[in-house]
Amino acid sequence: MVKVTNLNSQDVAVVKDSQEAIDARNRKEKLRKAVRNVIAAWIIFGLLFCGGIVFLIYSGVRKEFRYNNWVKTEAVVVSQKVSEEYDKENNKTEHFYHAVFKYEFDGIEYSVADKTGSSSPIYKVGDTITIYVNPKNPKDFESQATTQFFFIFGSLMLIISFCALCFTTAPVLDIAFPKADWTDYVGRYLPFAIFAWSITILSGIMMKAHSAWNISALIIFIVALILSVFISIVMIKSIVENTMRRKITAQKVAEIDERLNELEEFKVQHPELFKGQSKDKMH
Repeated sequence: MVKVTNLNSQDVAVVKDSQEAIDARNRKEKLRKAVRNVIAAWIIFGLLFCGGIVFLIYSGVRKEFRYNNWVKTEAVVVSQKVSEEYDKENNKTEHFYHAVFKYEFDGIEYSVADKTGSSSPIYKVGDTITIYVNPKNPKDFESQATTQFFFIFGSLMLIISFCALCFTTAPVLDIAFPKADWTDYVGRYLPFAIFAWSITILSGIMMKAHSAWNISALIIFIVALILSVFISIVMIKSIVENTMRRKITAQKVAEIDERLNELEEFKVQHPELFKGQSKDKMH
């Protein structure tokens, strides 16, 4: 004859508490390992994030200085000056286009090439562009492409580093909050959406600052806009589905609790039907 002793409610509670303590310790250990794995990435992308902020501040200060101290005037693109640069890594010669602006300052006409060049023409011949001329040296000027370079570069650094920080933080959030849904939004969907919409906005700014017929900027803008809308739809759809799932789960749990309460009430009302079932041993 073998006697098996069943666990009473207190024993079950102790076992449950012990298992929860073990799970908590395991989760803390996994969390520490995850943090150690990404701390180098946090430092690198954190520095890039700070660098982006510095570039944006410098862009604003530089722009404010030009607006307050240099003279705003209109210039016409009369030609394109092509410069060559040898790329040793790819073993080829690259060509850069610098727009030649014609403008008048203090009654004197100037034709000067823009210092900012690109692999394809930023402006087309005949475009009228707002430039800022140095009154102390009228041949020194800045076009909108030049003044916005630091803003766009700083913005890209800020956006890329922020998204990278979100991606590297996502595994840590998954371990720290295993049952939460918002970690997917913060660590994955949100950075994708921010990156895509930021590229859309920046490409729109480039189109506005440069020639309206800049095909490269137009293509980037259209692709980024389509990608932004798609990611936003996927994110909203996921949020709605998760919300509905949690609502349905809560309803089912409430139904189970209600039935258990009804069962407890039935036991209290009819104790004679449950006699002998509370014995703690079997033969």
